[in-house]
Amino acid sequence: MFLGLAVFIILAITITILVMRAIKALFRLLTGGRNKDKDNEQQPQKEAEKKSETKKESKKETEEESKSESEQLEKTVPQEEEDPSVEITRRRFADACFHGITEEFATGENLMEIDPKTVADLCVGTSGITYLEFNNREIAGEEYYGFNLIVEKDTRMVLTYNGQAVASLTAVETQTTAIINGQEVEGTMPGFRINTFPPTLTPGMVPSDLEKMLSAAERVRACGNDPRLVADCMIGEFTEPGNISKLKSSI
Repeated sequence: MFLGLAVFIILAITITILVMRAIKALFRLLTGGRNKDKDNEQQPQKEAEKKSETKKESKKETEEESKSESEQLEKTVPQEEEDPSVEITRRRFADACFHGITEEFATGENLMEIDPKTVADLCVGTSGITYLEFNNREIAGEEYYGFNLIVEKDTRMVLTYNGQAVASLTAVETQTTAIINGQEVEGTMPGFRINTFPPTLTPGMVPSDLEKMLSAAERVRACGNDPRLVADCMIGEFTEPGNISKLKSSI
């Protein structure tokens, strides 16, 4: 009887050990499967992160190479410098705009008559322009970047460039006083108003256009209040050979 009890205990212990081993094996199997599934789920994300990181590094390297090439180009190719004359013209333009329209008045002995026929004769006689071309000078369109003349009998004479006034000579009546028979008498007398105008920038203009306009206005101002000199100066700007050539091409 005692022997049977001992055998029973040994069998129970053996079975218990086998069952525990079986449970541990099953647990390891299940745990390993879950870890494997988790790794499989995280694998695409890891690959995407790896590709993104590789792409960033490649882009950074490309930008650094491009920057290096640009810096090398700046060292080997000298930068183009602006023509100093352009800066001078820009300053003169700003100064002309600041001072605005200038004005002089002329009275007395130097008065003259504004006559289209006389102006036409002077222009034809001092340049290669014909009477027909002179009479059709207003046909020149907006593409004509040159000097032109507006002449209205006994009224005004205007020098223009690309359609805008550069200088004008206008007949006016000025107030004056005179002593007649010992008495002071107020009245008017004929005279001229001389004006120059600052340039206005328009599409298509280049620095040389501004330079021509500024220089012409300066030459007119240099004539002071002498209307005859002003008229001659205007005609001289209009009949300049290069200007006449442009006008012929335009009309």
